[in-house]
Amino acid sequence: MKKSLLLALGLALAGRAGAHSVAISQIIDHPALNEVRRGLQDELQAVGSVKYELENAQGNIAIAQQIAEKFAGLKPDVIVAIGTPAAQALANGHGDIPLVFSAVTDPVAAKLVDSWERTDKNVTGVVDGVPLAKNIALIKELKPDLKKVGTIYNGGEANAVAAVKELKEALAKENIELVEAAATKTAEVQEAAQALVGKVDVILLTLDNTAVSAVKTIVQTGEENKLPVFASDVGSVKNGAIAAQSFDYREVGREAGRQVAAILRGKPVAEIPVATPKEIRLVINLAAAEKMGLKLPPAVLERAQEVIK
Repeated sequence: MKKSLLLALGLALAGRAGAHSVAISQIIDHPALNEVRRGLQDELQAVGSVKYELENAQGNIAIAQQIAEKFAGLKPDVIVAIGTPAAQALANGHGDIPLVFSAVTDPVAAKLVDSWERTDKNVTGVVDGVPLAKNIALIKELKPDLKKVGTIYNGGEANAVAAVKELKEALAKENIELVEAAATKTAEVQEAAQALVGKVDVILLTLDNTAVSAVKTIVQTGEENKLPVFASDVGSVKNGAIAAQSFDYREVGREAGRQVAAILRGKPVAEIPVATPKEIRLVINLAAAEKMGLKLPPAVLERAQEVIK
Protein backbone atom coordinates (compact mmCIF):
# COMPACT_ATOMS: atom_id res chain seq x y z
CA MET A 1 0.00 0.00 0.00
CA LYS A 2 1.39 3.42 -0.91
CA LYS A 3 2.68 5.64 1.89
CA SER A 4 0.17 8.43 1.04
CA LEU A 5 -2.74 5.98 1.23
CA LEU A 6 -1.52 4.63 4.56
CA LEU A 7 -1.22 8.20 5.87
CA ALA A 8 -4.74 9.08 4.73
CA LEU A 9 -6.12 5.90 6.33
CA GLY A 10 -4.28 6.66 9.56
CA LEU A 11 -5.70 10.18 9.68
CA ALA A 12 -9.22 8.93 9.04
CA LEU A 13 -8.97 6.35 11.83
CA ALA A 14 -7.44 8.94 14.18
CA GLY A 15 -10.21 11.36 13.37
CA ARG A 16 -12.90 8.81 14.17
CA ALA A 17 -11.14 7.89 17.38
CA GLY A 18 -10.86 11.54 18.38
CA ALA A 19 -7.11 11.08 18.74
CA HIS A 20 -6.02 14.61 17.88
CA SER A 21 -5.74 17.01 20.82
CA VAL A 22 -4.82 20.69 20.41
CA ALA A 23 -4.45 23.09 23.34
CA ILE A 24 -4.81 26.82 22.56
CA SER A 25 -3.69 29.66 24.81
CA GLN A 26 -4.84 33.15 23.75
CA ILE A 27 -3.38 36.10 25.62
CA ILE A 28 -6.47 38.32 25.43
CA ASP A 29 -9.74 38.91 23.59
CA HIS A 30 -9.50 41.35 20.73
CA PRO A 31 -10.70 41.23 17.11
CA ALA A 32 -7.41 40.28 15.43
CA LEU A 33 -6.57 37.47 17.85
CA ASN A 34 -10.13 36.13 17.77
CA GLU A 35 -9.89 35.94 13.97
CA VAL A 36 -6.62 34.02 14.31
CA ARG A 37 -8.34 31.45 16.51
CA ARG A 38 -11.26 31.08 14.08
CA GLY A 39 -8.91 30.66 11.12
CA LEU A 40 -6.90 28.03 12.98
CA GLN A 41 -9.99 25.98 13.75
CA ASP A 42 -11.30 26.43 10.20
CA GLU A 43 -8.13 24.89 8.81
CA LEU A 44 -7.99 22.01 11.29
CA GLN A 45 -11.36 20.72 10.12
CA ALA A 46 -9.39 18.98 7.37
CA VAL A 47 -7.55 16.67 9.78
CA GLY A 48 -10.62 15.00 11.22
CA SER A 49 -11.92 15.14 14.78
CA VAL A 50 -9.94 17.49 17.01
CA LYS A 51 -10.43 17.88 20.74
CA TYR A 52 -9.64 21.46 21.81
CA GLU A 53 -8.57 22.82 25.16
CA LEU A 54 -9.17 26.58 24.92
CA GLU A 55 -7.85 29.05 27.49
CA ASN A 56 -7.71 32.87 27.54
CA ALA A 57 -5.37 34.72 29.90
CA GLN A 58 -7.39 37.98 29.65
CA GLY A 59 -4.17 39.96 29.36
CA ASN A 60 -2.72 38.63 32.61
CA ILE A 61 0.82 37.25 32.33
CA ALA A 62 0.47 35.27 35.57
CA ILE A 63 -2.62 33.53 34.19
CA ALA A 64 -0.78 32.84 30.93
CA GLN A 65 1.89 31.06 32.97
CA GLN A 66 -0.74 29.03 34.82
CA ILE A 67 -2.24 28.01 31.48
CA ALA A 68 1.21 26.93 30.29
CA GLU A 69 1.64 24.74 33.36
CA LYS A 70 -1.80 23.22 32.81
CA PHE A 71 -1.03 22.41 29.18
CA ALA A 72 2.31 20.81 30.09
CA GLY A 73 0.39 18.44 32.35
CA LEU A 74 -2.30 17.68 29.76
CA LYS A 75 0.30 16.73 27.14
CA PRO A 76 -1.76 17.47 24.03
CA ASP A 77 -0.49 16.59 20.55
CA VAL A 78 0.21 20.25 19.77
CA ILE A 79 0.10 23.48 21.77
CA VAL A 80 -0.89 26.72 20.02
CA ALA A 81 -0.14 30.19 21.36
CA ILE A 82 -2.04 33.24 20.10
CA GLY A 83 -0.14 36.41 20.97
CA THR A 84 3.48 36.93 22.04
CA PRO A 85 3.02 36.81 25.86
CA ALA A 86 1.10 33.55 25.59
CA ALA A 87 3.84 32.11 23.39
CA GLN A 88 6.59 33.18 25.79
CA ALA A 89 4.80 31.59 28.74
CA LEU A 90 4.34 28.33 26.86
CA ALA A 91 7.87 28.27 25.45
CA ASN A 92 9.37 27.96 28.92
CA GLY A 93 7.70 24.66 29.73
CA HIS A 94 6.28 22.91 26.66
CA GLY A 95 9.03 20.28 26.78
CA ASP A 96 8.76 17.85 23.87
CA ILE A 97 5.24 18.99 22.94
CA PRO A 98 5.31 20.87 19.59
CA LEU A 99 4.50 24.57 20.00
CA VAL A 100 3.00 26.65 17.18
CA PHE A 101 2.75 30.40 17.80
CA SER A 102 0.64 32.87 15.87
CA ALA A 103 0.21 36.66 15.82
CA VAL A 104 3.76 37.18 17.09
CA THR A 105 5.55 40.29 15.82
CA ASP A 106 9.18 39.22 16.26
CA PRO A 107 9.77 35.63 17.42
CA VAL A 108 13.54 36.10 17.56
CA ALA A 109 13.32 39.15 19.84
CA ALA A 110 10.76 37.26 21.95
CA LYS A 111 13.30 34.39 22.20
CA LEU A 112 10.84 31.86 20.81
CA VAL A 113 13.22 30.79 18.03
CA ASP A 114 16.93 31.39 17.47
CA SER A 115 16.43 32.59 13.91
CA TRP A 116 13.69 33.01 11.32
CA GLU A 117 15.09 30.15 9.26
CA ARG A 118 15.64 27.45 11.92
CA THR A 119 13.23 26.06 14.51
CA ASP A 120 15.47 23.91 16.70
CA LYS A 121 13.40 24.39 19.86
CA ASN A 122 10.41 22.32 18.66
CA VAL A 123 8.72 25.69 18.02
CA THR A 124 7.44 27.28 14.83
CA GLY A 125 4.59 29.57 13.89
CA VAL A 126 3.24 32.55 11.97
CA VAL A 127 4.33 36.15 12.47
CA ASP A 128 2.26 39.28 11.95
CA GLY A 129 4.90 41.97 11.53
CA VAL A 130 2.82 45.08 10.89
CA PRO A 131 3.51 46.94 7.62
CA LEU A 132 4.14 50.17 9.55
CA ALA A 133 5.80 52.00 6.64
CA LYS A 134 2.68 51.50 4.51
CA ASN A 135 0.42 52.84 7.25
CA ILE A 136 2.69 55.85 7.78
CA ALA A 137 2.59 56.58 4.05
CA LEU A 138 -1.20 56.39 4.10
CA ILE A 139 -1.46 58.80 7.03
CA LYS A 140 0.93 61.24 5.35
CA GLU A 141 -1.22 61.11 2.23
CA LEU A 142 -4.28 62.02 4.30
CA LYS A 143 -2.44 64.56 6.48
CA PRO A 144 0.46 66.06 4.50
CA ASP A 145 1.38 68.40 7.38
CA LEU A 146 1.90 65.47 9.77
CA LYS A 147 4.45 66.30 12.47
CA LYS A 148 3.66 64.15 15.53
CA VAL A 149 2.18 60.67 15.83
CA GLY A 150 1.00 59.21 19.13
CA THR A 151 0.85 55.55 20.07
CA ILE A 152 -0.29 53.59 23.12
CA TYR A 153 1.57 50.48 24.20
CA ASN A 154 2.39 48.13 27.04
CA GLY A 155 6.13 48.16 27.75
CA GLY A 156 5.82 44.76 29.41
CA GLU A 157 5.06 43.05 26.10
CA ALA A 158 8.02 42.13 23.89
CA ASN A 159 5.93 42.42 20.73
CA ALA A 160 4.81 45.94 21.69
CA VAL A 161 8.35 47.09 22.48
CA ALA A 162 9.62 45.74 19.14
CA ALA A 163 6.77 47.37 17.23
CA VAL A 164 7.22 50.76 18.88
CA LYS A 165 10.96 50.67 18.18
CA GLU A 166 10.25 49.95 14.52
CA LEU A 167 7.57 52.65 14.41
CA LYS A 168 9.89 55.25 15.93
CA GLU A 169 12.63 54.46 13.42
CA ALA A 170 10.23 54.55 10.47
CA LEU A 171 8.77 57.91 11.55
CA ALA A 172 12.24 59.38 12.12
CA LYS A 173 13.05 58.73 8.47
CA GLU A 174 10.11 60.99 7.60
CA ASN A 175 11.11 63.62 10.17
CA ILE A 176 8.02 62.81 12.22
CA GLU A 177 8.12 62.59 16.01
CA LEU A 178 6.64 59.66 17.92
CA VAL A 179 4.92 60.46 21.22
CA GLU A 180 4.45 57.39 23.42
CA ALA A 181 1.77 56.79 26.05
CA ALA A 182 2.09 53.82 28.39
CA ALA A 183 -0.73 51.49 29.43
CA THR A 184 0.19 48.34 31.33
CA LYS A 185 -3.44 47.14 31.48
CA THR A 186 -6.71 47.89 29.72
CA ALA A 187 -7.95 50.06 32.60
CA GLU A 188 -5.12 52.50 31.84
CA VAL A 189 -5.80 52.84 28.11
CA GLN A 190 -8.32 55.69 28.38
CA GLU A 191 -5.93 57.78 30.46
CA ALA A 192 -3.14 57.07 27.98
CA ALA A 193 -5.33 58.16 25.07
CA GLN A 194 -6.31 61.36 26.87
CA ALA A 195 -2.63 62.09 27.51
CA LEU A 196 -2.05 62.30 23.75
CA VAL A 197 -4.81 64.86 23.11
CA GLY A 198 -3.32 68.20 22.07
CA LYS A 199 0.15 66.69 21.71
CA VAL A 200 -0.15 64.73 18.46
CA ASP A 201 -1.75 65.05 15.03
CA VAL A 202 -2.96 61.43 14.90
CA ILE A 203 -2.85 58.21 16.92
CA LEU A 204 -1.45 55.12 15.21
CA LEU A 205 -1.86 51.84 17.05
CA THR A 206 0.47 48.90 16.56
CA LEU A 207 -0.72 45.41 17.47
CA ASP A 208 -0.16 46.01 21.16
CA ASN A 209 -2.58 43.59 22.82
CA THR A 210 -3.44 45.94 25.69
CA ALA A 211 -4.30 48.87 23.42
CA VAL A 212 -6.17 46.87 20.78
CA SER A 213 -8.31 45.11 23.37
CA ALA A 214 -9.54 48.57 24.47
CA VAL A 215 -9.62 50.18 21.03
CA LYS A 216 -13.20 51.44 21.47
CA THR A 217 -12.00 53.61 24.35
CA ILE A 218 -9.29 55.10 22.16
CA VAL A 219 -11.77 55.65 19.34
CA GLN A 220 -14.12 57.48 21.71
CA THR A 221 -11.29 59.81 22.72
CA GLY A 222 -10.53 60.41 19.05
CA GLU A 223 -14.14 61.24 18.24
CA GLU A 224 -14.54 63.58 21.21
CA ASN A 225 -11.38 65.50 20.35
CA LYS A 226 -11.36 65.27 16.53
CA LEU A 227 -8.12 63.32 16.81
CA PRO A 228 -7.82 60.75 13.99
CA VAL A 229 -7.12 57.20 15.13
CA PHE A 230 -5.47 54.71 12.77
CA ALA A 231 -4.83 51.04 13.40
CA SER A 232 -2.67 48.16 12.24
CA ASP A 233 -5.41 45.54 12.12
CA VAL A 234 -8.71 45.30 10.28
CA GLY A 235 -10.69 44.43 13.41
CA SER A 236 -9.86 47.78 15.00
CA VAL A 237 -11.13 49.58 11.88
CA LYS A 238 -14.41 47.72 12.21
CA ASN A 239 -14.44 48.89 15.84
CA GLY A 240 -14.10 52.56 14.89
CA ALA A 241 -10.53 53.36 13.79
CA ILE A 242 -10.29 55.22 10.48
CA ALA A 243 -8.11 52.86 8.46
CA ALA A 244 -5.48 50.13 8.48
CA GLN A 245 -3.30 48.37 5.98
CA SER A 246 -2.95 44.93 7.44
CA PHE A 247 -2.91 41.22 7.00
CA ASP A 248 -6.09 39.16 7.04
CA TYR A 249 -5.90 37.69 10.54
CA ARG A 250 -8.22 34.84 9.64
CA GLU A 251 -5.53 33.86 7.12
CA VAL A 252 -2.83 34.17 9.81
CA GLY A 253 -4.83 31.60 11.78
CA ARG A 254 -5.29 29.38 8.75
CA GLU A 255 -1.54 29.36 8.12
CA ALA A 256 -0.96 28.37 11.75
CA GLY A 257 -3.61 25.70 11.27
CA ARG A 258 -1.74 24.33 8.26
CA GLN A 259 1.40 24.09 10.39
CA VAL A 260 -0.48 22.27 13.15
CA ALA A 261 -2.02 19.91 10.60
CA ALA A 262 1.42 19.11 9.20
CA ILE A 263 2.67 18.28 12.70
CA LEU A 264 -0.35 16.06 13.37
CA ARG A 265 0.48 14.24 10.13
CA GLY A 266 3.95 13.53 11.46
CA LYS A 267 6.09 16.28 9.93
CA PRO A 268 8.98 17.34 12.23
CA VAL A 269 8.71 20.88 13.55
CA ALA A 270 12.29 21.55 12.44
CA GLU A 271 11.12 21.17 8.84
CA ILE A 272 8.39 23.82 9.20
CA PRO A 273 9.87 27.33 8.88
CA VAL A 274 8.36 30.41 10.51
CA ALA A 275 5.78 31.84 8.09
CA THR A 276 4.69 35.36 7.20
CA PRO A 277 1.33 36.13 5.55
CA LYS A 278 1.68 37.76 2.14
CA GLU A 279 -1.47 39.70 1.27
CA ILE A 280 -2.00 43.17 2.74
CA ARG A 281 -5.45 44.77 2.64
CA LEU A 282 -6.52 48.40 3.00
CA VAL A 283 -9.73 48.76 4.99
CA ILE A 284 -11.34 52.16 5.59
CA ASN A 285 -14.14 53.24 7.94
CA LEU A 286 -15.89 56.26 6.39
CA ALA A 287 -18.09 56.93 9.41
CA ALA A 288 -15.04 56.99 11.70
CA ALA A 289 -13.25 59.49 9.46
CA GLU A 290 -16.26 61.80 9.55
CA LYS A 291 -16.57 61.58 13.34
CA MET A 292 -12.88 62.43 13.76
CA GLY A 293 -12.97 65.30 11.29
CA LEU A 294 -10.84 63.77 8.53
CA LYS A 295 -11.85 63.97 4.87
CA LEU A 296 -10.80 61.01 2.74
CA PRO A 297 -9.96 61.69 -0.93
CA PRO A 298 -11.62 59.52 -3.62
CA ALA A 299 -8.23 58.18 -4.77
CA VAL A 300 -7.66 56.55 -1.37
CA LEU A 301 -11.17 55.11 -1.23
CA GLU A 302 -10.71 53.57 -4.68
CA ARG A 303 -7.61 51.67 -3.50
CA ALA A 304 -9.36 50.12 -0.52
CA GLN A 305 -10.31 46.46 -0.57
CA GLU A 306 -13.10 47.24 1.89
CA VAL A 307 -14.91 50.47 2.77
CA ILE A 308 -17.09 50.44 5.88
CA LYS A 309 -19.87 52.99 5.50
